[in-house]
Amino acid sequence: MKISTLAVSVLLVFGLSACTQNNTATPVSTPAVQSTTVVIPTPTSSHAPLPLTSAASVTPPVFQQDLTGLDDQMKRIVEFLTANKELQMATVGTDGKPAIRTIQFQFYENGRIYFQTDKNASLYKDLQKLPYIELVSSNRDYTESLRISAGVVFEYNYELINRTLEMFPNIKKIYGSADNPILTMFYIEHGSASVYEFSDDKQGNTLRYEW
Repeated sequence: MKISTLAVSVLLVFGLSACTQNNTATPVSTPAVQSTTVVIPTPTSSHAPLPLTSAASVTPPVFQQDLTGLDDQMKRIVEFLTANKELQMATVGTDGKPAIRTIQFQFYENGRIYFQTDKNASLYKDLQKLPYIELVSSNRDYTESLRISAGVVFEYNYELINRTLEMFPNIKKIYGSADNPILTMFYIEHGSASVYEFSDDKQGNTLRYEW
């Protein structure tokens, strides 16, 4: 049976009118979409989460120094250098002019205060010509400073060089291994030391020592 165009038009108009009067609309069904929800668990501990540890923040091994038998003055000097490893060391340059650089105290071993350098450094060349140094180191709040004047003796010691490389990974990254022929150790001897304090309680030299 054929339905005329007029009849279809009438039915459409009637249907739209009825929907308008009822103020309703027939919803169009759509397929449900499944979603995946990622749940981040909330820490139950009241403590803050630990920070991530990077390779650069890994603490190098600590080597214990044997201070047995040291008198109180030398023990104070070694403990000061251990707590304040970065210091300024002055020499007479090969050109006869004063030269100064930052260097790190390494450790105290067998009655000696050790440092490390390499044979290409100006420090090494200066000390080959005139083996004497002056150094100064300050604590972090600058209330104490240590000053030492001493002679220098070079010593190639594989075990001690290897220890410095293990203590300071940045040095090991540069030089590789203790077999590197340009690495060398030196210690200071026949020295004099003084500690100057500048705090609310003390002002002036609180230590004078020679060895």
